[in-house]
Amino acid sequence: MKNFARIHRTGLGALAAFALVAVPAAGQTAQTLDGRESGGVFGNERNAAAAEVPDGPVQSRAALFTVLAGQGCAVDAARLNEVFSPQGFSYEFVNGVLTEMLADGTATEDAEGRLSVPVAQCPPDRPAPTPRDVVLQRFRDNGCRLGRADLGPLMAELELSREQLRNIVLPLYDAGKLQVERSVATLDAGLCQTPD
Repeated sequence: MKNFARIHRTGLGALAAFALVAVPAAGQTAQTLDGRESGGVFGNERNAAAAEVPDGPVQSRAALFTVLAGQGCAVDAARLNEVFSPQGFSYEFVNGVLTEMLADGTATEDAEGRLSVPVAQCPPDRPAPTPRDVVLQRFRDNGCRLGRADLGPLMAELELSREQLRNIVLPLYDAGKLQVERSVATLDAGLCQTPD
């Protein structure tokens, strides 16, 4: 009940109703991509034997490397959440792919915890859309609007979790680029007309 009250006090009630997502209560954090907070990627020995992580319909290595290329093909462990989460990548996917690359020697990590991927893979031969790019395109294809009823089929088709969807839409909502009224979200006209 406290979480529900906090959502409405902060103006996130409409977004929570639209996306059916839980907004973490004060003092709680969602699972993040920051290896130090989540027990993830860098320096975690139990991840060294991680199984190969399969690509999904929109969550792919090419899309991850496209985002990583925007960071100069290197990223600090402390910035994993900041870089990949708003693009719609799951913790498990990013953690699995980067751990695989460290384990097989494809990627390297320096003394400061900065992971680097070789130019042969980053950027990819063909840049790929991120989960965020695909969700935004779905808005565009649907007249810049999506209703709550559209979300279940969208998440199932794209294999996105509620957390991934929340990580995509919440920054848009916070920036005023997504308006929500009566369980229908409308993308800002400028963002709807041109890819962001």
